Amino acid sequence: MSYHVSLTLRRGEDREISESSRKAISDRIRSFAAVGARDRLKIFEMSGDWSMKILLIGRQHAIIGFPQDATSNKLEYGLRVSGAALVDAMVDWYDSCVERPSTEVDLDQFVVGAA
Repeated sequence: MSYHVSLTLRRGEDREISESSRKAISDRIRSFAAVGARDRLKIFEMSGDWSMKILLIGRQHAIIGFPQDATSNKLEYGLRVSGAALVDAMVDWYDSCVERPSTEVDLDQFVVGAA
């Protein structure tokens, strides 16, 4: 089982991933590594300016995190969704509408599209 996280990464004028986005990725890597699941984590850069973050855990659970407003990067609210039928539909939507057009982030080098 793998854990896919889709993020809208903040970028500087030079298109480099911002320090705040690098920290968010590093924190997530550390959390997964702490429980021996580093090799199961995949992070994707989403196009557009979404403020929410989506975590799908197999086809059993989904977590959607979002800030109070679109200008904040701090997740203040979240939804945990369980239930095979609903999560299954969410995974299918995610695969076709979010992940397929997104680009995987190389978690060792913080480079988008290098993996």
